[in-house]
Amino acid sequence: MNNLPIFTVYNVYDFNLDHVFDCGQAFRWNKFTVNNVDMYVGVAAGLVAAISYNDKEKTLTLANVTEADYHNFWKSYLDLDTDYSLIKDSLRVIDPNMEQAVLYGHGIRLLRQEFFETLISFIISANNNIPRIKKCIENLCVNFGEKIDVPEAFHSYVGMYQEYYAFPSCQALSSVLPDDISNACHAGYRCPYIVNSAIMYQNSVTAGAALPLDEKQMQCYPGVGPKVADCVLLFANLNRNVFPVDVWVRRVMSDLYHQEDSVRGVHKYAAEHFGNLQGYAQQYLFYYMRNK
Repeated sequence: MNNLPIFTVYNVYDFNLDHVFDCGQAFRWNKFTVNNVDMYVGVAAGLVAAISYNDKEKTLTLANVTEADYHNFWKSYLDLDTDYSLIKDSLRVIDPNMEQAVLYGHGIRLLRQEFFETLISFIISANNNIPRIKKCIENLCVNFGEKIDVPEAFHSYVGMYQEYYAFPSCQALSSVLPDDISNACHAGYRCPYIVNSAIMYQNSVTAGAALPLDEKQMQCYPGVGPKVADCVLLFANLNRNVFPVDVWVRRVMSDLYHQEDSVRGVHKYAAEHFGNLQGYAQQYLFYYMRNK
């Protein structure tokens, strides 16, 4: 493909496209099959990429990505420096349930996402389903984000023409009204939360405040309860030692671990049972229960 940078990473283990991009941690990736090759096309940090993986050869191919782009962003975003074999080995010995979950979702990696996008995305996710979440976020980007230029060769590579937009900045979302958000993406009662959280984040950036590192600090943002707080901490790579609890996790903790207690009780059990790997354990268990 002329004028289309393509970067290939070799010796990539513990990776599966579906496990990474369809485990509920990110909402701007979509699966396509081109010439019998599965790929996920998406936007992160204002960059557009098509990512494919050859499991037999253990190679990861990133289209529209230069070598500099890979080292400056994508390597960290995909968490490729983390030894997931070691993490899985440590989790497998905890109990038979964990062994099955790790085997089922063996290719999961926790993305290192930008904080503000993760915050707004998971405010939108509350009491919502994944197709609606993805549609709402995409409409938010189209209406308030900046259009991203991609080479014409990229459209040919992915087999379709599509416009791509960056996630809106905190300045963009803090300068509109909740009704503007509603008209753009029909986020319902979440619209004031989106605007007010954007204002709060912008003020914290202006003041030079540090990003929140625990659930209590996260819940200062409008529309953020315990589950959303833990999701943002986990998926923005601020704290891997949290255990987000939603309906699927409640189900798995009830069915497999006989934990019928409150969310606080589940948190206590997870901390004691999974230790400092509880964030990783949560993702393997969530993916296992939701898909199997």
